[in-house]
Amino acid sequence: MNFVTCGIAIVSRWMPVPVSLSRLMTKDRYAENLLRHLMARRDNKSKYLGFKGCSLDFSFALRCAVALAVSGLCWPDLQAQAANFQKVQSGIVGSAWGDVNNDGWSDLVGPSTSGLWLNVADTNPGTPFVNQGEIFPSFSHVFNVVLGDYNNDGFLDAMGYRSGELGDSGPRLYTNNEGTSWTDHRDKFLPTTTSPAWVHRDIIWVDINGDGYLDNFITGWCEPWPVPGDNDMIYTSNAGETFSNTWSGPRYKGKGVTHVDFDRDGDQDIFVSNYWTARNNMWLNDGSGGLTDVANEYGLPGKAHTQGSAVGDFNNDGELDIYVSNFAHPGNQPPRFRENLGAAGDYHFKNRGPRGTQGVEPQDTAVLADYNNDGRLDVFITVSPGYGSPAARLFRNDGDWNFTNVTSSVGLNTKTSSGGAESKAAWGDYNNDGFMDLVADGGVWKNPGTANWPDHHYLKIKLVGGQGANSLVNGSAIGSQVRIDVPGLGTVTRQVEGGTGQSVQNDLTLHFGLGTHDSPVDLEIFWADGTEQTVLGVGVDQFLTIAIPEPGAVMLVLCGLLFGIPSRRLGRRDTRRSV
Repeated sequence: MNFVTCGIAIVSRWMPVPVSLSRLMTKDRYAENLLRHLMARRDNKSKYLGFKGCSLDFSFALRCAVALAVSGLCWPDLQAQAANFQKVQSGIVGSAWGDVNNDGWSDLVGPSTSGLWLNVADTNPGTPFVNQGEIFPSFSHVFNVVLGDYNNDGFLDAMGYRSGELGDSGPRLYTNNEGTSWTDHRDKFLPTTTSPAWVHRDIIWVDINGDGYLDNFITGWCEPWPVPGDNDMIYTSNAGETFSNTWSGPRYKGKGVTHVDFDRDGDQDIFVSNYWTARNNMWLNDGSGGLTDVANEYGLPGKAHTQGSAVGDFNNDGELDIYVSNFAHPGNQPPRFRENLGAAGDYHFKNRGPRGTQGVEPQDTAVLADYNNDGRLDVFITVSPGYGSPAARLFRNDGDWNFTNVTSSVGLNTKTSSGGAESKAAWGDYNNDGFMDLVADGGVWKNPGTANWPDHHYLKIKLVGGQGANSLVNGSAIGSQVRIDVPGLGTVTRQVEGGTGQSVQNDLTLHFGLGTHDSPVDLEIFWADGTEQTVLGVGVDQFLTIAIPEPGAVMLVLCGLLFGIPSRRLGRRDTRRSV
């Protein structure tokens, strides 16, 4: 609905205008904002004496109609973005966001021997990342890198995997020495009789057996190229000291992998995206690391060329859904959303279809973030190189499972598939302004932020694991979830991810867009061990660090009493607190 249509709608509903704003909501965000502004002014009745012979409400309706209709007819460009994403730095192959030196600024790590870019945006915003040189020699030709605190010392470590086809294959691990140096510890992966993944595509950090230490799930695409399929593998941590190969899955041609406690039972389940029409897997965890494939039983059937799927709550009902990203070969199943029906639906999934995310031939990985802080989770989808003109696309979540391609309107003009497009992308807030930025296409794209959405608020939360009420939680808190009930939006939910899509990792600090909600919110934290914690009265527009409560501690924290709740919106700055 555009400005003109919105104006007509107001006239047609002039009687209920003062009390039925919600029924006039449109997909046009600028019309909504203008209407809200007029509604706010309408409340001051002294300014509107009404037209002669008209009631106050009808007078107001006419003013709204004229303002909106004239805006749509005479200034159509008002509906365009005020500012675009800007590529602020090129030459970066980073695919994982994380604060590796604990200075409060998210750094970038990528699959390269020189794959560490430290964030210096606080002192050099024009060139926010500085490469640290040949710091990861054994990352030569690894396909991806993920970050996680495997030894629970409070610092993020880096892991990659070198495919068997390249020789000298297997896991690669660099231990972070308190943010000052890195040690090559690939020898911590004990010898195994399982052959290495021949054509490897993804790896994640996740605590599969619930002992409080991060394990690895590694996908194997094929051996040799192009068929047959290869085994997926799990390396289980031995209390953070070494890793043992404890599981090899069936030969399903695995590409992407992501973890999700979709049934909220306190253990991590695994969703694997399989290629070449092999069916996808949903590995249900029995709590001790035993896995059973329940994809068909739980509503996740189908055979397709699936690449890099992603997990997130798309409809703000507090449950984590799945976007299945399929390569659009002729006759192949299109990409689709799978809605988690929650406890009422026994945590089964419902097929919601593509919902506007049109599939293209080289569709690759999906990465999720609320880029405009409106409280809804959006989808950025990359493309594989070598397939003609398609480029990566950004789809805005308009609510009610409707998504709109806004790539051009926000200025994300990435390379085409035939022009050298990068298949990796990930979201993180590099400048700490509360809006998510994007690493894609070999560079960092700065979010226009308040230039476009000055009234949209946010909250950033860093979770820190430790000994919980039920068991030990890994130091990175990977697998933990946070819910926030936001009036008018629903239950906004995020999880800490040890990897997502295919070969990428969003920032481990959770980001919540809150729309125009500007008053304190309550947090419901569901730690990876099943411990539940509530934090009350958290002010918006801030960065909050929360450590898991010690056993026997009070699980209800009054953040407002501890720190004081601001009576007005905080300035657009990085306000940090710890609980």
